[in-house]
Amino acid sequence: MLSFIIFIIIVILLIKFVFYIINTISRKNIDTSQNEKERLEQLNKRIQSDIYSINIEETREGEAEERYIESELQRQNFPKRVLRDMYIPYNGETKQIDVLLLTQFGIYVIESKDYSGWIFGSLNSKIWTQSLNKYSRYKFYNPIWQNNSHIKALCEYLNSKCEYFNLEEKYFYSLIIFSEKAELKKIPTNLVDCKVINDYELNDCINYENMNKPQIFTEEQLDKFHNILLPTTQVSDEVKQKHIENVKKYQIKNS
Repeated sequence: MLSFIIFIIIVILLIKFVFYIINTISRKNIDTSQNEKERLEQLNKRIQSDIYSINIEETREGEAEERYIESELQRQNFPKRVLRDMYIPYNGETKQIDVLLLTQFGIYVIESKDYSGWIFGSLNSKIWTQSLNKYSRYKFYNPIWQNNSHIKALCEYLNSKCEYFNLEEKYFYSLIIFSEKAELKKIPTNLVDCKVINDYELNDCINYENMNKPQIFTEEQLDKFHNILLPTTQVSDEVKQKHIENVKKYQIKNS
């Protein structure tokens, strides 16, 4: 009888020990899981912070390139009006134009690309390629198509605001300008109403284009266009943020 009681006590103690071990392991797993969760959250925050910093840096570089283009255009010795960072209402959204040059010979709509590396693309290719080396290649939307949509939006907007004057898209010229850091390896060259160039070619390109075009607008008309478009450079941060969100949605949809 005594041996049976001792056996029961030993079994009970063993069961308690087993439960103790199980509880200890469970608590360690919970702590480990919690620590892992916290570690992943901290890592995600660092990643998001790095992405934000990169985006801010890219934005600053892009703005610097746009300002450079604007300053070069302002130095041109002919009647002109220059606008930068415009948000044109179009179909319930906005089209962002980097730089606009209003001249008596036509309206130059400029898309600025502050890219480095080799640039490959064609008129009919939806996607162009930026190649930094054989391991680093990035895709971006055809800037000619992109700027054509800007011209369409701008033309419609001006016509909606200008009485007794019907602007046609033939009065608009598309300029795609890459920074000096980019080498244009394989891009369209013989286009009539669009030029793809580096920023150091800008002045020669504008002078050549104006020399070979008839005068279309008066200075009074340039003033009118400028006054109509000036408010599109003074939009709220909310409008800019909404534009960014729409661009991201489009990129996801077409990725």
